[in-house]
Amino acid sequence: MSNKRVRLTVDQKIQILVENLKGKLDTVEPGKCAMEKFALSKPLAQQTISKIISSADELYSNISLKTSRKSAKSPKHPQLDAEVKKYVEDMNNLNQHINRESVIKYVRMVALTKYKIPQGEINFSDGWLPLVFKRIGVKSRLTHGESTSEQLKKIAELLRPYNSQNILNFDETGLYYNRPLRRTINSQPVGGMKNSKEHLTFGLLCNADGSYRGHPIVIVKHKYPTGYKDYPKLHAMTAIGKPHYIEYHCSPNAWMKKEIFEGYVKRLDRAFGREKRKVAILLDNAFVHKVGYQPENILL
Repeated sequence: MSNKRVRLTVDQKIQILVENLKGKLDTVEPGKCAMEKFALSKPLAQQTISKIISSADELYSNISLKTSRKSAKSPKHPQLDAEVKKYVEDMNNLNQHINRESVIKYVRMVALTKYKIPQGEINFSDGWLPLVFKRIGVKSRLTHGESTSEQLKKIAELLRPYNSQNILNFDETGLYYNRPLRRTINSQPVGGMKNSKEHLTFGLLCNADGSYRGHPIVIVKHKYPTGYKDYPKLHAMTAIGKPHYIEYHCSPNAWMKKEIFEGYVKRLDRAFGREKRKVAILLDNAFVHKVGYQPENILL
């Protein structure tokens, strides 16, 4: 076997990082897997693989389009590059920190809802995103603690007039109800199954001291799903307290929409107004959480 040093291209190192995120490097001999995948002259040393994984941020931030390819291809959907650039600029202007996962989540939603790009046409992988960053001229950089501390002070100052009972948090979560088990008990290795992307979205609201839990919002794809004979109707009086109440909505991809969230906030605003309560609701930076008016009784 040759003692010549094995040199990997940046593209190959990125592929190793992607395989590591998928858990495919948790094998007995990952060096041999890399040798077969990249047609190397000898297995890749475990020390080399560990070094690549530990330098992931540096690789992602300094990735060059000049890899082993003869020429860099132009993106198939350049409008997504523009959307990523605008999203990053908006978050920077708000002094909000973002990571690769939040960018991918945002651009995936925009691709489906705004540009109607079929699901599965683009593989929004960790290898795809650095190329977008390179084209639009952004990098992953370390943050400084003082700026974060200032933002936390501003938030604390905004919440000062509210007690813990009137400080609420709203967030969405997905339930992928049709996904197969990732592990099984068997005497022999078995093949996996394709992950189903069928899901429900739940919107949940509660306050800081745990004394109030708002009724959940459920968002599904179908307007009239099988199994529902009576559809729950939202009454203003039940907006902030009737136990076991569920607010049902539908959207083409079962995700939260701006129209759904804005209507929800309006009903909460009226309900808290009847109770003569002023509340603050903490939200993430999703674009669907931007309402087109200023609530009278809710600070968003």
